[in-house]
Amino acid sequence: VLDLCSGSGALGLEALSRGASMATFVDSNAAALALARNNAEALAALPQCHFFCQDARDLSRLSQGPYALIFLDAPYRAGLDEDILAAMAASPAMVPGALLVHEQEKNYKILNKSIEIIFHKAYNKSQITFGLVHGEHT
Repeated sequence: VLDLCSGSGALGLEALSRGASMATFVDSNAAALALARNNAEALAALPQCHFFCQDARDLSRLSQGPYALIFLDAPYRAGLDEDILAAMAASPAMVPGALLVHEQEKNYKILNKSIEIIFHKAYNKSQITFGLVHGEHT
C-alpha cells in the first residue's frame, strides 16, 4: 500500500488492519508524518510501515513496493494532483493496473490519461475516484 499525502496515515493503517502486508507513507509535512508514525506505533503496526518525509511528486526514492494499492489525498486546491498522478504513472514501483483511490474536492477532473477511471462518487464537498494506474512502467 502506498499512502501519498498521508497526513495521519489513516488510510494506509486501515489497509494494514484489513490484511495489507506493508504500507509506505509519504508526506512533505514532518509533523503529519510523525503523527502517522505515532498512530502506527499505537496500533503495533510499525514493523509493517515505511515513512518518507518528501514531496509526493518525486517517487524516485521509494525502495519498497511494488505497490498495487495507492491512496492519494492531496490538499485541496494545492495543484499537486496531476503532478503526483504523472509521477505514479512513470514510477517502476507500481504494479500493472495498480488501484488508485483518489480523494479531492468535488468536481475535480483527473486529466492524466494514464489513469483509467473505474468509479467516481461525490459526497458533499468531496469526491472519491477509483482508477487503474497505467503508464510507461505498468
